Amino acid sequence: MLGVILAIVALVAWGTADIFGGIVARKTNGYSVAVWYFLIDTILACPLLLVSKESLSYATINDFWILLILGIIAIISVMIFYEAMKKGNAAVNGTIASAYNVVSTFIAVVFLKTHLAIDTAIFILLVLIGMVLVSINFKSTSGKEILKDKGIPYSLTAWLLWGIYYALIKIPISRLNWFIPAYATWLAFPVGIIFMQVRKIPLKIPPTTKLKIYQLIVAILAMIGVFAFNYALLFAPIPIVVGISSGYPLLFVILASLIFKDKLDTQQKIGLAIGLIGIIGLGFVA
Repeated sequence: MLGVILAIVALVAWGTADIFGGIVARKTNGYSVAVWYFLIDTILACPLLLVSKESLSYATINDFWILLILGIIAIISVMIFYEAMKKGNAAVNGTIASAYNVVSTFIAVVFLKTHLAIDTAIFILLVLIGMVLVSINFKSTSGKEILKDKGIPYSLTAWLLWGIYYALIKIPISRLNWFIPAYATWLAFPVGIIFMQVRKIPLKIPPTTKLKIYQLIVAILAMIGVFAFNYALLFAPIPIVVGISSGYPLLFVILASLIFKDKLDTQQKIGLAIGLIGIIGLGFVA
């Protein structure tokens, strides 16, 4: 029962964190939201390094390079995701990015020679159909207008990068337990700052006290989600924990439709429904 409760906590934390992140991103920029989120979690989780010394002692040079690469992937993907939230429809782009399990499963099948079950293939197909329906304007006669939303190129990039990250993060987790890889990911925030400087994107501080609080909430909820998810795995089977927590996009879409009030056409509504069924189903079987 505790494992199920913790999985639900992760679902609520992750689904709600992205709502607050989207609100801040629309007043600043998505890149800044991600950098502050990673920096805050680096500070808040720092004391836990003291109880993770044993895991850290097993780290090798190869682990260091793997974690560095994964940290770079993580910070860039989160920056791009929140920028998608700023530029486009929150529900559409949030659903696309959260379908990263498709990419992770593809990597596992192609590179790790994992068997692809029929039910997994069906849910992947549903996700892909949903992504096409929410993204593509079939009435367009111009290649420039083929995408229904300006944020879609960003959310598709986040989708791909998150899929790579979650497929590969299992390697250091299997050696160093869960905390060190998570902390190393947050510790990559300087990479985000360098990326922004190269792209000449300003690092903005949320302009109001309310938005500063929202930014803090983003970081806290995201960290709670990670902690709850990993602890849940100690008390419940992986398919149950992953399956329940993978329902966070559904909560996000419901909240996004209420808060952001972004409009969806009929095709996108159908695509969202199909995509969410595939995402949640894939969480149980992948």
